[in-house]
Amino acid sequence: MSYTPEPDHTTVADSTRSSVFDDHATLDGGDHRSDIHMDDLSKAKKAQQPNKQIFSEPGTMPLPKSGFHSLGVCYEGLTVIASGQTKRTVETAERSFLQSWNLPSYLMKLAGYKYTKTTRELISDFSGVVPPGETMLVLGRPGSGCSTLLRAIANERGAFIKVEGNVQYSTIDASEAGKYYNGEIVFNNEEDAHYPILSVAQTLAVAHKLKKPANMQHPQHTKEYALDQTNRALTAFGMTHVVNTKVGNDYIRGVSGGERKRVSLSEMFSTNAALICWDNCIRGLDSAVALHFLRMLKEMARSTGQTSIVSIYQASQETYDTCFDRVTVIYEGKMVFCGHVEDAAPYFIEQGWYKKARQTVPDFLTACTSVSERQVREDFRGTVPETPEEMAAYFRASPMFTKLQNEIAQYKATEQASNHAEEFRLAVAKSKHKGAGKANPYKANFAQQIGVLVVRQVQLVIAAPTTFLIRLGSNVLQSLIVGAIFYKPASDATGSFMVAGGLYFTVLYFAIFSLAEIPPTIGGRPLLIKHRKLGFYTPAAKIFAEMVVDAPVFAFQTLIFASLFYFLLGLSPTASVFFTFFFIIYSCYMAISVLNRMVGTWSPNLTVGLRYGGLNLLIILIAGDFMLPPPFQHRWISWTRRISPVAYAFEINVKFQFLEGNIWRNVGILWAMYAFYAFMVVLGSTIIIKDTGGNSGTLFKPNATIPLAAKKVVTRNSEAEKGAGGKRPGFLFTFKNVFYTVKVGGKDRVLLDNVSGIVESGGLTALMGASGAGKTTLLNTIAGRQTTGVVEGEMLLDGKPLGETFSRCTGFAQQGDVHDAHATVRECLQFSALLRQTGNRTREEKLAYAEEVIDLLELGPIADALIGNAEIGGLGVENRKRVTIGVELAARPDSLLFLDEPTSGLDSQAAFDICRFLRKIAATQGLAICAVIHQPSGDLFEMFDSIVLLAPGGKTVYAGATGPDSSVVSAYFAKFDAAPDASANPAEHLIATVAPVGGSKIDWPGRWNASPEAAALQARIAEAAANPGGNIPDEKGAFASTFKEQVYELVIRNTRSQYRDGAYFTSILMLSCFYSVIQCAAPISFETAHYYFEMYLARERNGIYSWPALVTALLLVEIPILIVCFTLAFLCFYWTAGLESTAQTAGLQGSISPSSFSIGLILSLLWNVINALSWALVPWPSMPQPFHSFFSFISPLRWFFGALMESSLSPMKVTCAASEVSYFNIPSGQTCQAFAAEFMKTAAGYLTNPDGSGSCGYCQMSTGADYIAQLGYSFDHRWRDWGIFIVMCTSNVMVAFAFTWILRIRPLYSK
Repeated sequence: MSYTPEPDHTTVADSTRSSVFDDHATLDGGDHRSDIHMDDLSKAKKAQQPNKQIFSEPGTMPLPKSGFHSLGVCYEGLTVIASGQTKRTVETAERSFLQSWNLPSYLMKLAGYKYTKTTRELISDFSGVVPPGETMLVLGRPGSGCSTLLRAIANERGAFIKVEGNVQYSTIDASEAGKYYNGEIVFNNEEDAHYPILSVAQTLAVAHKLKKPANMQHPQHTKEYALDQTNRALTAFGMTHVVNTKVGNDYIRGVSGGERKRVSLSEMFSTNAALICWDNCIRGLDSAVALHFLRMLKEMARSTGQTSIVSIYQASQETYDTCFDRVTVIYEGKMVFCGHVEDAAPYFIEQGWYKKARQTVPDFLTACTSVSERQVREDFRGTVPETPEEMAAYFRASPMFTKLQNEIAQYKATEQASNHAEEFRLAVAKSKHKGAGKANPYKANFAQQIGVLVVRQVQLVIAAPTTFLIRLGSNVLQSLIVGAIFYKPASDATGSFMVAGGLYFTVLYFAIFSLAEIPPTIGGRPLLIKHRKLGFYTPAAKIFAEMVVDAPVFAFQTLIFASLFYFLLGLSPTASVFFTFFFIIYSCYMAISVLNRMVGTWSPNLTVGLRYGGLNLLIILIAGDFMLPPPFQHRWISWTRRISPVAYAFEINVKFQFLEGNIWRNVGILWAMYAFYAFMVVLGSTIIIKDTGGNSGTLFKPNATIPLAAKKVVTRNSEAEKGAGGKRPGFLFTFKNVFYTVKVGGKDRVLLDNVSGIVESGGLTALMGASGAGKTTLLNTIAGRQTTGVVEGEMLLDGKPLGETFSRCTGFAQQGDVHDAHATVRECLQFSALLRQTGNRTREEKLAYAEEVIDLLELGPIADALIGNAEIGGLGVENRKRVTIGVELAARPDSLLFLDEPTSGLDSQAAFDICRFLRKIAATQGLAICAVIHQPSGDLFEMFDSIVLLAPGGKTVYAGATGPDSSVVSAYFAKFDAAPDASANPAEHLIATVAPVGGSKIDWPGRWNASPEAAALQARIAEAAANPGGNIPDEKGAFASTFKEQVYELVIRNTRSQYRDGAYFTSILMLSCFYSVIQCAAPISFETAHYYFEMYLARERNGIYSWPALVTALLLVEIPILIVCFTLAFLCFYWTAGLESTAQTAGLQGSISPSSFSIGLILSLLWNVINALSWALVPWPSMPQPFHSFFSFISPLRWFFGALMESSLSPMKVTCAASEVSYFNIPSGQTCQAFAAEFMKTAAGYLTNPDGSGSCGYCQMSTGADYIAQLGYSFDHRWRDWGIFIVMCTSNVMVAFAFTWILRIRPLYSK
């Protein structure tokens, strides 16, 4: 399919530009303009010159041709109001407990009512216009309101209390746009949310299939269209080589971070929206790809009339000159400029600010909003506005604002006189497929959405074969093991009880198994929110697609389970009975799985979801008619059996096996429940799962002290900064001929190919290259963090091989900013200092040094602020970066500091500050610092002493010094006629030269390998190896702290964090009560352990603390929690159950409560097996071999139930109900007592009428001891059983360590 711009698009874009904005106003000023602004004006004129089009070839534009999509936007008086809480305090356990009773607040949240005592303006009184076919750049420091402005323009208002002002898309107001055109006016979040296990092609195919317009000029089949558009997008980004590679994420290997960002951008193109707001869209991209992408936006805008509004924190001069028509500058929520790009720099210079000679215009504009960075012109006479309010007022009084007002008026008049809005409405209506509906943003109808999502769901199942095999393996093992325990019971009363227990187990197993639906339901919210906002599909379509795929998968699982378990239980061998049994448990499994999805959908987070999932499980099982038969249920709880799928499924099974009954009524009820739960999932996905924009504002610990931030003054003198490093004598870190190979698809893939380099103490070394070139891979490899694949090459520190102390003696600040969300900044740094500094320093010295680092990084105002996360809010991007670096500095590394993209996501000032801090650290501490850098400005690049430049494939292009004003590296490339211009950014030039989008035809790695510079590098590396120094202190041991110190600090950290996680404590305490009122059972939690292990594996396993210390701490932290929970459970349960009120029995029950962590490690398989072996479901005398003689005795629950029932039930007197009494006749003339005297000497039970004659009544039990004897327990063994159970608890702790090593630690080091 060839692409040609639509005539009406071109006409709208061009005519609007010429007719409305052909007259550019000029600023009045003195003679200073000619000598200060001439470079800016020449660049602006250069930007107007035609460049080679990216989409000049037919069929390359990654947008479909689907009618009129040229709207533009104008806004006046735009003010966004949010909650007034700028200082928030974390919701600790006691606050969460009180808040949990605030039902009105929860109901108001469900209704969408936003109540707050105080409000504040995020942005105030913004006005602007972006005509169709134009692009606008939004500049401002992080937190200034850039994202807020973009959300408001894109009509995303759900995160705010109120949005005032007028936003208009042609003549379409915000209300109409929100109702009908959300998929045509979209906002691109900077986060990359995808299914990590799907390939790039599969990910993009879903988007294109769902957004395929119905009114294409050249119709294509949906599959062909998706393939064509995917190829166009990937070709435009130069990514065709990753089409079949997994997208991946921080934990699953896939494409590189920069490539993942390009996948996200390509997915946005699939929307073919009329207006797209891009929030920090080039984060993680190298400078060449970033420039290429923004040029794509510019070209698509001019060709199609699409409008793009982009916020960027580090924009290059070339980007500014060639990719944008307009710019808005924001200063702490105030609009201080909005106009054409060529007018911005002269305006601020006219205002009185000084622009340095080599400072880019975007940097200059942002610097004008920074107190610490801006400078007043020496020749300026007058008052310079300084505060946000003063600068906003200055702009409103300036000719620039008058010009803006005229442009807004002209845009509105032009659009009012045209029929653009009606053309757009008609185009959107025609682009929708039949049945898609009008009042929604979806192009595909409901059936088409389900069809596409069914394919995606199948792909997800296929992409995770291990998960499916584990589920299937669990089905097989459960059915075989538990079926063998219940194997063909005898045809008597005990056998009937065993059969009933086996039938109950079938529904019990799948009820527990379906709890696994809760985590993915909650974890999939970000992607569901993103796709719904982009107009891909409705939540109902996703739910139905999952159901469609689940139906055969669950049927296969259930069939495998039933085929094995049914016949082991010895049930009827007829086909009709078997398949009825299969269909019953299948129906129950389907209903309960959707029930748990409903729980996940309506829960605010995973912690609460798992708690209430457990409560829900207990209720439906208790009401399942087996554990507590209906005649014995209290009326206040008996109603729950009518809403329990388990009760209906168990009743069907029992009736069908033993009695005659109408089973199909219950089957119908199960499927009715399935439908109701599905409806509730859809409803919850619609009204609960919303994009709130994240929690805003810094989150402090209770009673936090917040010092005032001191104003800093920074002078950008990069050469002075380099001088601070001093080239002081020190040591070298060298890596020579480094190769790194991994297995991909069974074949070897070389990610690093013969890389060599030097990192020198007292200086900064940059690792640079195109996205996917292997920068992060190289950093991880030379830092000794690779645990998979094959690493080859020689790495030396001070001329010596790396020892076991290398990891703890170096710092590694990874890109992801992984920290404990509930710890404060100070606590994070103190934790690092206490565990990682050498043991010859006292605790006081370590803590004092942590305070020094806080001062060094200027973290004092937020020292008592929590790190936070997306769920609770917390620190911004810049401060997180500072904390990540601070954590590594607090460890007081002796030699090296590695940093992975420390400036990504920061504005130019923050990035400069970070690098300034690094130079200061290198100078004062003599560290060798090596950092991966993306998109550095010219000033930033000058901060680095040397560079290792990589080409795609992990090959070296250059490794050596940068030199003053980048003279050394420029001289090298000048030999190949590739030196940067004097005014160019050297970093951008190097990336664009060696790795342009689409690839380079020049063999730059070959030229480097043959160069004298490469030979000199190898000679210097060899010299360092031949002359090892003594500048690095020799230390021993993988950890600086002892095991005891590690456990102590981990216990403090984990206890403190759990206390601050109010939802965790509240749900545990409340469920302890609820569980116990219904039946005594402990809430089981292992998500906390999972959270800390993920953090350990991601960052803290390299020289900070050992995994045994973490496991030990997790066990110890649970002890006080369990004491409180089980005491509460005991108080709520013991007397309500009517047990004996003696100190002996009460004390024993509290003593034998199991640990939460040990139970959490026993997965569903082991839990069900040890339950079946406990003698409670299958009495020990009836248990077949070898379970009777051996296996039942290794079940911890055998000893738990034994001690519990022996102590609690044995003293209880038993009185049989009339229906439970057995009657027998005796000869006349005798009493019942006299006739049965010999029998009663050895028999349990009692005679109901010992003095009676004729017919005697006999009850088989007189005390609880008689009942437990039938199960195999004995009152005399209660203390023995308790002691054995304690031993088993201790052994389970050892099992926890063993399983941690086998499942979590050992795989890290597999090759």
